Amino acid sequence: MKYLLGIDVGTTGTKTLLFRQDGVLVGQAYESYPLHTPEAGFCEQNPEDWWNALCHTVRAVSDDLEVRQNIAAMSLSTQGGTTLCVDAQ
Repeated sequence: MKYLLGIDVGTTGTKTLLFRQDGVLVGQAYESYPLHTPEAGFCEQNPEDWWNALCHTVRAVSDDLEVRQNIAAMSLSTQGGTTLCVDAQ
């Protein structure tokens, strides 16, 4: 059996869905993270929260070795209009 993995890294949390190749949903996981608003008109998040939520939710739906070895495809949706600065410059 082959599996399909869908991941949505959203504004307030990450949702991961696992489907069998015939389209039947067989697993789902969600992990939220904080949204910081330091001042009016500003919104910030810690990108490590995105990564940790992605790792946790993918592990949660694919904890079975047979599933992990048979993921045939993955679809990823992420936040629109997001800027991630990678260093001080």
